[in-house]
Amino acid sequence: MPASYVKPYPIAFSAGLTAALPHDDRSSILYRADRALYVAKAEGRNCTRIGLGMDRAVPDRAAAQERTAGRGS
Repeated sequence: MPASYVKPYPIAFSAGLTAALPHDDRSSILYRADRALYVAKAEGRNCTRIGLGMDRAVPDRAAAQERTAGRGS
């Protein structure tokens, strides 16, 4: 089919990026990247946003382990 007959379809691309920080686990990295993606989409699409500073509260893992150690789970 000749190119003159092909209808162009608009394509939008948005991305959310982040960096792995020393305190991160997989969940916190994905959380920031996901939040950044949705910010990019909300700002009109065809955007890229960086998700640093979009953290949930980072739990103190040692304290959390101490609290749950006596629960028997």
